[in-house]
Amino acid sequence: IADAGRDYEHALGLEPNNVAALAALASIHARQGRPTEAQTLAEHALSIEPGNLLASNALAQVALEARNFEGAVALLEPVAAKDEGPRDTLVNSLTLLGDALEGVERFDEAYAAYSRAQAMFEQFHSERLLDESGGSQAFLERIGTPGIDYYDSLPTPGAAANHAYRSGDAMGTQTAAD
Repeated sequence: IADAGRDYEHALGLEPNNVAALAALASIHARQGRPTEAQTLAEHALSIEPGNLLASNALAQVALEARNFEGAVALLEPVAAKDEGPRDTLVNSLTLLGDALEGVERFDEAYAAYSRAQAMFEQFHSERLLDESGGSQAFLERIGTPGIDYYDSLPTPGAAANHAYRSGDAMGTQTAAD
């Protein structure tokens, strides 16, 4: 993270209003426990590009670290309602929202946010795998394991997990564990 932070600081030295660099550095500072720097950078990014997801997530992270759960919910609920933007960033937004909702004891809504995040994460990565591999059959042919897919290589903890694996098992080959 430190190397990435230096790279973003260098980029900001060249272009001080680069929203992507401001938001990314704000996120790094939030993760490093540097809330003042994170908040300043994220607010600057949002003043240039209102609604920037990375900057909103960094501010929400600062609020969560300060145990300001209501503030984090206020930042993230509009993001979740719009459901627009890069999928990986939205997954992070929904996860942070779940954390914030837990903090205000809105457990059913927290569960819903976490569930949306997981579904979006699985869809995003499934689509990316298929895009990169040329489709599931091309992927299987390339790795040379006919009739076996990714889900078959996972350790299955038991029959209860079988449904979860089958929901993403393109070849339908996953079976319940013994």
